[in-house]
Parts: sequence; C-alpha cells; structure tokens
Amino acid sequence: MKAIVVTTHGALGKGLLEAAEMMAGNLENTFSLSLDGEGITKFSESMDKLINDLKGIYDEILILCDLKGGTPYNQSMKHFLLNQDVVKIVAGVNLPMFVEVYMQLQSVPLEELLKLAIETGQQSISN
Repeated sequence: MKAIVVTTHGALGKGLLEAAEMMAGNLENTFSLSLDGEGITKFSESMDKLINDLKGIYDEILILCDLKGGTPYNQSMKHFLLNQDVVKIVAGVNLPMFVEVYMQLQSVPLEELLKLAIETGQQSISN
C-alpha cells in the first residue's frame, strides 16, 4: 500500500488537500506537513516522526514538495536518501498533479506515479 505526503511552506499543503477533497471526495492515505513559524527544527522533527510512522504502515511513500531546494524538499530528500526503496520525491506540486497521482495511487507502481506526477504537473501549465 502507498501513501502520499505533501510538504510545503505555510498552509499550501493543507490547501491542496482541501481542494482535492472537493474534487475527489474524502482522501485516504494522504498527509500534509507544513513548514510554519515554528521553524526548521520543529519541521524536521515532525517530518522524521511522520515518515517513520508511515514506514510502519505503508510499503511506499511518495512525497510531493512545493519547491526544489526549499526546506520541505531538503528534509524530504534526507528521507529519500535513507530509504530509497520506500520513499520517492517530486518537487513542484500543483493541484492537477496531486489529484491525478491520488486517483492512481493504489493502481500503479511507485515509479509510474513519479512519471505521472511530472507529466501531469507539466501538462497542467499553459497560457
């Protein structure tokens, strides 16, 4: 079984999940973690706890981050490097990406979810 973790600056992650629930109904196997005014140390501790807890429940975890190189991404990368067989990361999360990945979460392998996330994220950008 797979899980999605959305890591962002501020309330963006929670907002993405709330918006996705309007479109897809109640979300299961999804979690958000936000870097807020409590700072990097608190965020890092919360991330460590969340990922360690999830590894006891889920076989695979896809982390969707808001910004490559930001603290949520860097902390996610730490978990990827320690658990490459379980944790994968995509930066640049947007609502279409999240919804599409969520809809396919349990039906396709994790490596395909990575590709789907990137393709959907890119295709959802237009003028």
